[in-house]
Amino acid sequence: MTHHKRIYVEANDPRRCQGISMNGEQCRYRAMDGFDKCVGHGGNGVKAANQRIYNVAQWKARIGAHADHREVYNLREDLGVLRILLETQLNACMDDNQLLMRSPAIADLVMRIEKLVPKAAKLEEHFRSLLDINAVANFADTVVSAVVEEIDKFNMTPEDRDKILDRLADKVEAAMPKVGIEE
Repeated sequence: MTHHKRIYVEANDPRRCQGISMNGEQCRYRAMDGFDKCVGHGGNGVKAANQRIYNVAQWKARIGAHADHREVYNLREDLGVLRILLETQLNACMDDNQLLMRSPAIADLVMRIEKLVPKAAKLEEHFRSLLDINAVANFADTVVSAVVEEIDKFNMTPEDRDKILDRLADKVEAAMPKVGIEE
């Protein structure tokens, strides 16, 4: 953080700090640029608070982007980040004293990795057993093609064939929400 010099101003200066001094009078120093208080009355705290608000908004937008990503349940990248952080902590240690000083952070990262590995493996195993929408669509195309091929073996009018196919399509459509697929 940069150091801000306190500058004395005249009583009628519009840039005068709006803070109240210990003797109950309005502060006689100039407010920080863009703020209504000097450094001594929290102008720098206001600036820091505004920066935190800005950062939170930025992080919230980034979190939203990650949460909406189709790979939200893939923890491989998170594991990679933790491992890079662990490697960075270890590489920064030039002697035993530095290792001891960094041991709480290193231990914390090791514990986080230890907890995340089984969770990542469990999620991958779970999602491996699920079909994605493309696989379901391919399966449905295969089934429909097989049904049409079998129906065509019967000698029936095109109208009867279309009625049967329409009834089958209705039944398949009715079953779709049951397997979690919605339009």
